[in-house]
Amino acid sequence: MAAAASQRYLDQFGEPTHPNHLAQHSCIIANNDHWQFEKEGKPMSAIRVSGRWRSNNSNAILQACEEGLGIAYLPRSSFGNKLALGRLKPVLEPFWGKGSSSWIVYQNRRFLPVRARMAIDYLVKHFSDWQE
Repeated sequence: MAAAASQRYLDQFGEPTHPNHLAQHSCIIANNDHWQFEKEGKPMSAIRVSGRWRSNNSNAILQACEEGLGIAYLPRSSFGNKLALGRLKPVLEPFWGKGSSSWIVYQNRRFLPVRARMAIDYLVKHFSDWQE
């Protein structure tokens, strides 16, 4: 997991130096408003965040973050090259967590088509030892 914000947002509201400072910031919320950080490799208490923008679409979250709407906390891979290109600036790096779960959502396990089951099995195997 990684936290990032646009330089425009940080210039206007300042950069948090500890996860507890997120209470004074606008956070862009994905699936969860409780963000889990770590300190020296050990989980900290989850931080409840709030913000003016919420989406379950990582592309929309990244766009909102680039537009200066707040701080985003997503899997590192979701940021693509936006951090390397400087379009977004990493924040709270010493506290980044190891990650959260991903989900595969489907309608009904009982009537799952074979092709869907095969795709799910492939994805689970492919990402079982995923290292970002």
